[in-house]
Amino acid sequence: MKNKTKTLTNKQPVKTTGTSLFLLCFLIISSLITNCQKQPRIPELTEISWIKNYNYKTENIFPVKTSGKIPGPRISVTIGEESQYCLLDFNKQGLIISENAYKSLKFEPVHLVNSFSGNDEMLLEAGYLENVKILDLEYETIYASIVKHSKTKFSEKGVIGPEFLFNNCFTLDLKNGICAFSQDIESINLPDQNLITLKDLSSQDNIPFKFYGNINNSKTLMAISTTKRKSQISPELLQQLSGSSYKKEFSIDTLEINNKIFINVLCNVNPDIAQDFYAEEPLHFLIGLNVLEKSLLTINFKKELMLLE
Repeated sequence: MKNKTKTLTNKQPVKTTGTSLFLLCFLIISSLITNCQKQPRIPELTEISWIKNYNYKTENIFPVKTSGKIPGPRISVTIGEESQYCLLDFNKQGLIISENAYKSLKFEPVHLVNSFSGNDEMLLEAGYLENVKILDLEYETIYASIVKHSKTKFSEKGVIGPEFLFNNCFTLDLKNGICAFSQDIESINLPDQNLITLKDLSSQDNIPFKFYGNINNSKTLMAISTTKRKSQISPELLQQLSGSSYKKEFSIDTLEINNKIFINVLCNVNPDIAQDFYAEEPLHFLIGLNVLEKSLLTINFKKELMLLE
């Protein structure tokens, strides 16, 4: 009987340098961060009462991103097969996207246009963009703009105005990082006693959406900003409330919007409100994210009604 002998082959271990390990860890972490950015977490919907109370369906709920250099909600915008999260700005119009945000676009340029906003100046290429999906609204073609140059760095993937939500019902819940969107207006059940009538919303060019509230028991025309961390007050209104217009910040004792009351609302004094948001009646107050983050905002665009709870 022959003895079988096993021959063991000693393989040299692969040497891993510190640089290689660092690069590997960096790639793994970058991949995880990218995946998290692309797919925000949706909380357990059964624990969020307003979804059932307002009669939204599960398919009406979408994630919202709130991180970024500019504060504010970001919603999904898909162009072709690629999705990015674009900043929802209630005080802008149209869709503006960064030149490098989407790898492949079917875009037919029409003309170049200069855009001015505050201290910023941008050169935009406007034209027709194909195969666009915003939340669950699909468009074969929309008119959009691509940023070709910006005086200050355009750090967003894109910025989208609210007119794409018109004729529908939209709810923004920043606390839970979600929004709801439904084209079936009649099925959405909002409490009638708390609804606010929006002023002159019938014109889609009339941005921002304006409504009346009370600041320290004084009736005031106001609007909403989804990009300002703090609420904004004009020097004129500040003078009326405090007797002085030379302050950088001011704390409002009470902000009342229908039956919703906010106490000690900190505001930045902004001398450009009336200029940036032209209205026949002067606009002296913008509700910022410091209020929206404590609230549930719903706008029925078709019926020109708003609910803040």
